[in-house]
Amino acid sequence: MLSLTIAACALAQAAHAAPRIFIIDGNNAELSFSCDVLGLSEVEGAFTRFIAMVAIDEEAPGETRTVVMIDATSLTTERQSWTEDLKGPDFFDVARYPMVDFSSFTALVQEPGVLNVPGHLTLRGVTRPVTLRVRYRLPDLAGTGLGHMEARAEIDRTAFGMDAYELVLSDDVEIEVRGSVVMGFGQ
Repeated sequence: MLSLTIAACALAQAAHAAPRIFIIDGNNAELSFSCDVLGLSEVEGAFTRFIAMVAIDEEAPGETRTVVMIDATSLTTERQSWTEDLKGPDFFDVARYPMVDFSSFTALVQEPGVLNVPGHLTLRGVTRPVTLRVRYRLPDLAGTGLGHMEARAEIDRTAFGMDAYELVLSDDVEIEVRGSVVMGFGQ
């Protein structure tokens, strides 16, 4: 939890303008992934424990700061055997790497409410560049009304050392986060 507090302070200090800090977590959003199996079906899974903090200044959205922390041990799928395989050493190896994180200190504005967020994803101890495609609607300044955020990315699982079942599973993995945006602290 200390690292989460430090990350939040870094987010707030890194932005030059007056950002608002928003929280997205497993209580108000879903973080899921999918991968093709033999081009016929998909393996789908989710993480139930995660937190994303986004510092965004609506006047300067290109200065958006994002930190995401995922508890890899919270991985779940519709089948227990898939969950066990994915948590094992051939994939997420949660015994050695219980956390996954993403951080970004910039964004490229595509249009109002749409950002490309380039950052770095650390998974299984390997850090690679990844760009999130984000659509958002923030709550009003009074904190009333609902905010919403959707983020999508595609990663090559083999770039993170997940090369098992190469003849069965696609290398490309789709990641999606969607849910409500909650006003952060101090606002």
